[in-house]
Amino acid sequence: MRPANDVGVGIGQAEEPDLTGVDELGHHADHVPDRHGRARDVLVEQVDRVDAEVAQAVVDHLTDVAGPRVALEAEQLLTRIAKAAKTSKERVRLPPTFTTGQARAAGVHPRDLYAARDGGELVELSRGVFRRTDAPAATYPDLLAISQRAPRAVVCLLSAAAVHDLTDEIPMAVQIAVPRRTWPPKLDHPPVEVFLWDPTTFELGLDTVEVAPGERARIYSPGRTVVDLVRMRHKLGESVAHVAMRRYLSRRDARIADLMAYAKALDVLGPVRAVVDVLSAS
Repeated sequence: MRPANDVGVGIGQAEEPDLTGVDELGHHADHVPDRHGRARDVLVEQVDRVDAEVAQAVVDHLTDVAGPRVALEAEQLLTRIAKAAKTSKERVRLPPTFTTGQARAAGVHPRDLYAARDGGELVELSRGVFRRTDAPAATYPDLLAISQRAPRAVVCLLSAAAVHDLTDEIPMAVQIAVPRRTWPPKLDHPPVEVFLWDPTTFELGLDTVEVAPGERARIYSPGRTVVDLVRMRHKLGESVAHVAMRRYLSRRDARIADLMAYAKALDVLGPVRAVVDVLSAS
């Protein structure tokens, strides 16, 4: 799978509080409301920390110097600031990529989550999987989404070969493997093709790939991937398996012994040895 530009996602930046109405409070404490009940000016104090005690002190002060109407406006303003600060703290606790369940655990209601998505603060990579727009670009956003939706799944076959630069083929659906007798994941997006493999050899050659900075997905190693392509050659094509094997053998980190060990465990030692011999002789 080729690297792709990140489609963004993110709750993380501090939210700008809605200060609508602050101008109506004015700037001088020695003025009082006019006959229409509005203040021309009033002292507005900046506070670094908005909590119940500070807010009440500000409201009491404004009641003394400007009257109850201005004090009520100030109280409403401070409530909005406090709410924005609380929401920002909740959002900062969320990782760059997270699920609806993780957001709930952090105190973010799904209603606010989807509002943030609609407002461009988040991108929904898959149903219930979000990424913050302030997060670094993801190299493989589809694999990142799958790793969140199906943590046990392993990227395999052509999808793994594309990541390892063993093929130019790009499958229409991400190919993933899960152990037999487990519930296969069903994803609308990204589309996936699920293979059910023997649980006794399922973790043979298991590796990981960085799909976004600091975030990894499960994938089969280059050697295991080549052997799997030989094993599935009747479904995916012999030419695909030969190209992948040729590219693998040209790598500096190619290990023939590992290939043979994988092939023996997966019961394709003969076909793998035959492909290696043909390519080595050519």
